[in-house]
Amino acid sequence: AQLDVTDGTAVKAYAAHRDRLDVLVNCAAITARGEEMAPNFFQHVVNVNLTGTFRMAEAFHAQLKAAKGVLINIASMYATFGSPKNPAYGASK
Repeated sequence: AQLDVTDGTAVKAYAAHRDRLDVLVNCAAITARGEEMAPNFFQHVVNVNLTGTFRMAEAFHAQLKAAKGVLINIASMYATFGSPKNPAYGASK
């Protein structure tokens, strides 16, 4: 399934139709080298990469808890040492 993790309503609706979930892998991410200094794009990157991860975890919390499931969040090496042209990506991962 394809899901826009920035759309909280869509995420909650998708989760509501899933009775059981054993594993949730959060790996949605975007970046655009050199474009992340623009405040609106910076915010969009954070909304997908960080807030989208939170939305998914929150939406599927009940199913994961009931199944004693696993939540896996994919990070990036940029989360450790950053990148001068990808500040939002590094901060959000």
